[in-house]
Amino acid sequence: MLLRLGDWCGVAQPVQNDSMNRSLDWLHQAQADLAQASLSAEAGHHEWACFASHQAVDKALKALHLQRGSKAGGTAWGAPIESCRQQ
Repeated sequence: MLLRLGDWCGVAQPVQNDSMNRSLDWLHQAQADLAQASLSAEAGHHEWACFASHQAVDKALKALHLQRGSKAGGTAWGAPIESCRQQ
């Protein structure tokens, strides 16, 4: 496996609130994308490995922000990454 996606910045802890929280769904999909990236890299499909890795990061960051109750999204993840480091 190229990368390991673990319980970083508290992503895997579900939030208890009144609204439905989909953070674990996004984290699960991020892990699946990362597994695909590894398979693609092992098969020599490096462009797909990079694409799947990028998708995994986007989805893991979305999971993080949903878990924390944030509405952050889209493709501008610079601020969300900084907020993770600060907490």
